[in-house]
Amino acid sequence: HNFSTLAIAESYTRAFERLGYEIVEYDTLRALRIVGSGLKAQKFPANLHQTSEMACAPILSQVIIDSIDVVLVVHGIYMNPAIVMAIRKTGCKVGLILTDDPMQVSLSKRYGQYYDFVFTNDKNTVDQHKNCYYLPVAVDETIFVPGDDLFRSYDLLVAWSFYKERFEFLADERIKKLLLKYKTAMLGARSRDTEDPDLDKLFIKKK
Repeated sequence: HNFSTLAIAESYTRAFERLGYEIVEYDTLRALRIVGSGLKAQKFPANLHQTSEMACAPILSQVIIDSIDVVLVVHGIYMNPAIVMAIRKTGCKVGLILTDDPMQVSLSKRYGQYYDFVFTNDKNTVDQHKNCYYLPVAVDETIFVPGDDLFRSYDLLVAWSFYKERFEFLADERIKKLLLKYKTAMLGARSRDTEDPDLDKLFIKKK
């Protein structure tokens, strides 16, 4: 996962666990980086498809060993299609949760076709995928639960997943000057590489 997708995936994990399901998490992006670094160190001439297949292969192994009922893939761009098909052959259902439609629908249509069912966060792209259902991205209640601070009056409220590129946009001197000019509150999850002394003061911290 990248930062924003990781936050979404972790929220789904907490939700299913509250419903009583046993969840096993697997970070495909992290695995891809580890495998890629290892192959590079060994000077092994693997292409991206081979690297992806090696990184995702442990998922297939765990499905077989632990008799997993359902595999849910969030976003899906780093999940190898060959592994998806192999998992389905075991009888395990594989679902895809898309988080970047409609911006990436031309891409998600290509890899979404390999799944048993697809969920998308955009109503207008449901018809672009087979066996697709509308599923809006839920709110992380550990961050966005109203507290005393939210009942105060603000001129501006910025509610976002603050990963690096978005934070850099807000930290631009022209944008930051506007935020500081008004009574502004900022609310949301932040990646570790976001820091600005002026903007830090605007964040509502959940007690």
